[in-house]
Formats: sequence, structure tokens, C-alpha cells
Amino acid sequence: MRLAALVVVLVLVGCGEAGPPPPAAATKERACGPSKVKGKARSGDVDGDGRADQVTLRKDRCRHRLVVDRAAGPTVRVKVKPLSWPGTNPRLIKLAEIDGREGLEPVVSLSPANVYRPGAVYSLRGDSLRRMRRTDERPADLFPLDDEFPADSDCAPEPGTIVVTVGQPADPDTHWDIERTTYRAQGRRFEPIATERFQAEVGTEIGGRPFRSCAHR
Repeated sequence: MRLAALVVVLVLVGCGEAGPPPPAAATKERACGPSKVKGKARSGDVDGDGRADQVTLRKDRCRHRLVVDRAAGPTVRVKVKPLSWPGTNPRLIKLAEIDGREGLEPVVSLSPANVYRPGAVYSLRGDSLRRMRRTDERPADLFPLDDEFPADSDCAPEPGTIVVTVGQPADPDTHWDIERTTYRAQGRRFEPIATERFQAEVGTEIGGRPFRSCAHR
């Protein structure tokens, strides 16, 4: 009995010295390797405290992440999922005042190499950074930035209001059929409040300068 008890004690002590296995997250971090900044870092007040924060898009072997290094408070990160079609290469393109609240929203172009360029708009609330969404669209978290057809997202004069424009060839093909929807920000959602449909002559400049009317950095 004494010998058996001694064996049990030695096994338990040995296990304790070995320690628990490393967390899965830590193992994945090592497997993914160090992250590198992609493109240009942006500086601006993202959390609304009046001080400039540093915003970067980073990439390692596993993923892209949007990182906000705050002037005061913890660093905030969120995963940026590239789109499934070829030519995707997410880029942080600006910080802009989009939702009408204190603080700037990071805007990421999700496929800068493609003709159709959708983007994502991120909002920081407390210590949480998340994508904003349009309640009437699927997928709701994509905002048109540019296209071979008319496509644009921009701020309206009233704070917290944006206008999203999309278009298709019309009949006759010298014109576009344009749909322009106005949204109002409600937290992290954009609710549609009005839609206008009209035609514009082919060659009319629509798109290519996303959120150009917003205060931005």
C-alpha cells in the first residue's frame, strides 16, 4: 500500500511540473507567425475621446485583422475576412465620420484589384470593433465603393445619414438605371428611409471616391 501511494504521489508531482498544455489560441498565434502592416497606417480619433488613435490592417499567414491602437484604453482587434472571388486583397483606405457619433469609422476596401469594389465599415463601441450593416441588403455588411456600373457610398448632409448608389444598363443603353437609397444610422445598423430611381447618361461620374463627402483622414 505504501509503495502504491508513493507511486501516485510521484505521478501527480510529475504532472504538475509538466504544466497544462498551452491554450489553443497561443498555439495558433505561433503557427500564424508575426503580423505585418499592410498598406498605410491611419491616425485619427476612433473612440471619440478627442485623442488620435493608430489604425492599421495587419496580415499574418492565417488572417487579416483590423487593429486600433488607442491613445488611452486597450488595443482592439477584429478579423477581416477576405471575399471569396479572385483578386481580393483588403486595404484600409480611410477613417471617416460616417455614423454621426463621436469618433471615426475605419473603411476597408475588400477587393481593390477587382472592377467591382465592395467595402466594409467598422464601428468601435466601448472595447468592441464590429462591421456596420444595412438592414435591407444581403449581404448586409458590404458597401459598394466602385464598379464598371454606377456604384457609390457617401455621406449625406445630415450627420449619421448615408446615400448608397447602384446602377445597371438601361434601355436605351446610352443611359444607366440608377437606384439611390438613403440610410440613417441606428447603432451599428443603417436603416433605409428613402429610395430614389432615375436614369443617368452613360459616362456620368458615379463612384470611385468612397465616402468622399465625409469628414475623414
